[in-house]
Amino acid sequence: MEIAQNLGATDRAIRFALGYGMLMSFVFFPFTDSALWLAVSMVGLGVVLTAVEGVCPLYLPMSLSTAPRPAAA
Repeated sequence: MEIAQNLGATDRAIRFALGYGMLMSFVFFPFTDSALWLAVSMVGLGVVLTAVEGVCPLYLPMSLSTAPRPAAA
């Protein structure tokens, strides 16, 4: 079963940049006393993966889409 992409190019670029920044927080703060950095980096990984795939699972139940509509034939 293939899920149709529901993220547009701008949405994907913003998600990728934010997710990458969140992942880099683990690189810059790897051994702090708080587990917050690990949690932030794991959320960042999820955000990057949604940007790469072009599908946001949170958009599906709400029927949201920022992807361009296909041209009418």
